Amino acid sequence: MVDALRPGQIVLAMQWDRGRELEDGAIYGLKGPHGFSIRRLRFGRQEERPIIWVWADNDEYADQRRSLTPEEFDREYQVLAIALGTEQRL
Repeated sequence: MVDALRPGQIVLAMQWDRGRELEDGAIYGLKGPHGFSIRRLRFGRQEERPIIWVWADNDEYADQRRSLTPEEFDREYQVLAIALGTEQRL
């Protein structure tokens, strides 16, 4: 996938199976503080604690890039879908 969606692109997504483990670097459809959004999730460590980065690839939404503990992520977000790819309308 490209770093940001372009006008006319369609995101192909699959409904998220809650029993499945999240994948580092994958793009997800999330329900969260800003309503529905499409965000890349990255995993890392900060001060010896695991963190999840909720990353907006589009620079216009860089202010929405944030890091959360897994517990904070679970309180603030619901994973709805995983992106499989994009298509361009004809």
